[in-house]
Amino acid sequence: MNSELLIQKLQTEIDKQKELLQTKLYPISEEQLNYKSSPESWSILECLAHLNSYSAHYLPCFEKAMQEAESKGFKPEKEFYSTWLGRFSIQSVLPENINKKMKAVKKHNHLNSQLSKNEIKQFEDNLNRLSTILEKSNRISLNKTKVRIEVMPVFKLRLGDIFQFMVYHQSRHLLQATNLLQKM
Repeated sequence: MNSELLIQKLQTEIDKQKELLQTKLYPISEEQLNYKSSPESWSILECLAHLNSYSAHYLPCFEKAMQEAESKGFKPEKEFYSTWLGRFSIQSVLPENINKKMKAVKKHNHLNSQLSKNEIKQFEDNLNRLSTILEKSNRISLNKTKVRIEVMPVFKLRLGDIFQFMVYHQSRHLLQATNLLQKM
């Protein structure tokens, strides 16, 4: 896939995520944001806390990897190529696969947490930071620059793959959140 088109596609997805926050989540009450369809399911705020914890880990990793890539002279290529592990990881979090349940690692599972509307603001700040990171990524190689996978640190993903994982993972949980809105 063309590297510039990939980044544009991900930026467009982030813009949709920001719009969803503004139009669907900011306007509703904290009580609604904490609504759960069952005791073992996540509320909207628990979905956002999950995403915020991923951002807390990965956004600094992206920035560090990009700085290292610049210092090593990893110039951007016209084409980005996903690895098999990258494709597998991305496929696992695509919103259209939302019915395939995945178990969150304990660190990223915020079930039954006391959460406030601040989670929305934090998520919006994370989206803005990710958007800036994506803009800056046009200066480096999305193929040569790699980031360790948090849950399997022996593996690294190409920056282009992990960007897609991050953005589609967010879309998946925002779909989960909007599905909850329909159940209220």
